[in-house]
Amino acid sequence: MLAEDTRRNGAVLGVALRQAERLLDEALVQQRSAVQWRAPVAKGLTARVADLRAKYDAVDRDSRANQHALKQLEQLIRQIEMSSGALTGSDESSNADPWVLALRGFQRHRALAYAYKYHYPSHMRLPL
Repeated sequence: MLAEDTRRNGAVLGVALRQAERLLDEALVQQRSAVQWRAPVAKGLTARVADLRAKYDAVDRDSRANQHALKQLEQLIRQIEMSSGALTGSDESSNADPWVLALRGFQRHRALAYAYKYHYPSHMRLPL
């Protein structure tokens, strides 16, 4: 299922994000030490920090996009479950749920509009 794949992808991205964060932190510590001791490798470490920061930012963007997509998928799944329950009338405890009531009302309205449009002669119809 798409939601499960997105969850698994999110877990993989979470691991990659933590690893990128650790590598970036280590490089920052090395860079600060090199700058403090005026070591000749400071410029190389600065470039490495910039590279690691870019990689971290890319993984972070991917992780956030994945979380957003998962949130939307889960919301869509909940809406579909609520809609199917409302349309089948299987869940009697949901009679007070505004979503269920609105969906049932919309379903009735469409059924009446269909009946009005296709079962009454045009000279008997009132303008909608």
